[in-house]
Amino acid sequence: MKPSPRQREALNLVAAGKFLPCLVREDDGWHARWRAIGADNDWVDAYVREAAMTPLSEDAEDQRHETLHDAWIMALRSRTGLVAWDGAECEAFAAELEEWSGNAREDIEARQGIVFRFHAEKDGFAISCKAPAGRRALRELGRATYVWGPLRGMGSAGGGELRLSLSQTEAEDFLRLGARDLRDAGYGVEGADLAAAVSAEADVEGGADVGAAPKVKLTVRVAGEPVTAEEVRFLLAQGSTLVFFRDRWIEVDRNILREALRALEKSVAKKSEAMRFALGLGHVGSMELDHVRAHGWLRGLVEELRSANADALRAECAAMDAPPGFVGELRAFVLTAQIGRAAAVPVDMGAGEESRERGVSRAVCSRLIVDLEDRDARASTV
Repeated sequence: MKPSPRQREALNLVAAGKFLPCLVREDDGWHARWRAIGADNDWVDAYVREAAMTPLSEDAEDQRHETLHDAWIMALRSRTGLVAWDGAECEAFAAELEEWSGNAREDIEARQGIVFRFHAEKDGFAISCKAPAGRRALRELGRATYVWGPLRGMGSAGGGELRLSLSQTEAEDFLRLGARDLRDAGYGVEGADLAAAVSAEADVEGGADVGAAPKVKLTVRVAGEPVTAEEVRFLLAQGSTLVFFRDRWIEVDRNILREALRALEKSVAKKSEAMRFALGLGHVGSMELDHVRAHGWLRGLVEELRSANADALRAECAAMDAPPGFVGELRAFVLTAQIGRAAAVPVDMGAGEESRERGVSRAVCSRLIVDLEDRDARASTV
């Protein structure tokens, strides 16, 4: 369905940043609304609200808030916008907001010129910005304190700069909420993108002898750098999502860090587990592997399974009898196929169940027998 002319107008206003938050009285009480600048268009509130709403804020009217400002800010991101607060206070606050909203176009330009820079240094955290020039810019700086309260403590640092030192708790709050709220309100924010990915990869060494028990070496990376189990313990011991790592501050998911530690501490001793890793099906806890590298005889097997002739090879192997001198146990295999990857795994490894969880398609062949006449007849493939 094509948007109506009023919907298109609202989308253009939102894209241009031509809207402001306000507090208005309606039939059922006071509501936090997003008001278009220079137009009367209710769709602006609907579009901005939908984009700003979060699971924590959608039912804000049912939550307990310490101040009217907190209730109003949460209501701007709630489903209804209702501000459940004393009517007299709401009326006074609405008048303040109305006064602030004069000459809105110039105000928005002044707001966009204010850039808060987050500093994460070895000796602590801080936020700085250039001291605003002019009454309008100063007013926009004052409005920022209603978006993120600790900014009220900013003071002159000399050289035309304002600066605010932060505790670790305040720094965490700024990274989680303050930076996003300030951006949503039209201010500039720099230096707050500290989120670091935690990933895992595996090297599976098959050895020179075909059929030798594989060995798995797991590597965990934080922010792209390999880490040891001791380093992960150190990060967890800091007791915060904001951690100091190799001369810089990063933000990490502590639950994923715990899984990474389990991965590093876990010994992959069973041959069946090692085969899972080699074929790209291995994981530790909820951590899946981003990269898997097979070495030795396993590399040849994996490449063979991924080859363009894999289908023909499987059909040929299914019709074969065990060759003379074969030592080992022939077992049924599950053939799993994914985009860009194919693998054959023994049924008793539990791969069938795991494959369903990963959403891969499955087919079953009765036997997968590698012709060992061209290899070492003393060994089996598993």
